[in-house]
Amino acid sequence: MIASIVVIGLTVWKCYPQIQLKVFLKCGIRLPDCKRNNHKFIAKGILEYDAFLCSTGIDNDVDQFVEEWKARLNPDDNLSLCLHYIDFLPGNTISDSIDNAISSSRNVIVFLTRKFCESDWCRYEFEQAHHKAVRDDSFKLIIILVEAKSEFHNVRHSLIRKYLANGRFLRIGDLRFWDKFQALVGK
Repeated sequence: MIASIVVIGLTVWKCYPQIQLKVFLKCGIRLPDCKRNNHKFIAKGILEYDAFLCSTGIDNDVDQFVEEWKARLNPDDNLSLCLHYIDFLPGNTISDSIDNAISSSRNVIVFLTRKFCESDWCRYEFEQAHHKAVRDDSFKLIIILVEAKSEFHNVRHSLIRKYLANGRFLRIGDLRFWDKFQALVGK
């Protein structure tokens, strides 16, 4: 009897993030977060980056966005961004680099384009960021729609389709884009 309770307890502990996600997606109930995946950063009370910027690397909008964002900041704000082409270390697997970038960031900012939706690695970044957003109330997944929403009518990735259908995104070109963005990010 005790052995089966221990086995069930260990199974639930090991699979807790997946259980948490399934319960949230099926029932809309957010289970408490044990935050064990982010322990080294939460224990210190700080995260390494303000945001991890997810993009294809092909789209030029990211560099323009970063420059405009920095121009809008107060001089006292120290903005720390994780950019894959700068911060991913050679020798680490791509999946480990993505996981580390997400776990050490307060926010993930996704620059959503058709090319992003076609990239396996970009979709992986999106899924990992979504999982962290479900587990961690203080973490924000911010989606910036770079192209017109009509360009995404045949996206096959169901999670991205759900975000688009629910209007959970910011649109570049919106008159109040920067106000909304800075309200979300806090910088």
